[in-house]
Amino acid sequence: MIRIRLPEALALVREHFKPLLFTATMDSPQTIQAMLLDELTGESLVLTGLPCGAAVSRAQLSRLISVIELDVIALRPALLERLKERQIAI
Repeated sequence: MIRIRLPEALALVREHFKPLLFTATMDSPQTIQAMLLDELTGESLVLTGLPCGAAVSRAQLSRLISVIELDVIALRPALLERLKERQIAI
């Protein structure tokens, strides 16, 4: 199984959520803390305890993106609505 190192994995997550700004840092050996920011409105969301190690498989990366999306839908759905609106406009 091919593993993706954390910096590359986070770059893929960042690309997935563009044009929102995505940043993340390790908060334990197996979890990260992430923030999504809509630079146009200033709305942001910080998520902690997201499962992610120093290297992940493609399946783990997909689950990480899904967990982030589900948390955003539950806590700040307008962030993803604006993201989808901008992706359609592009």
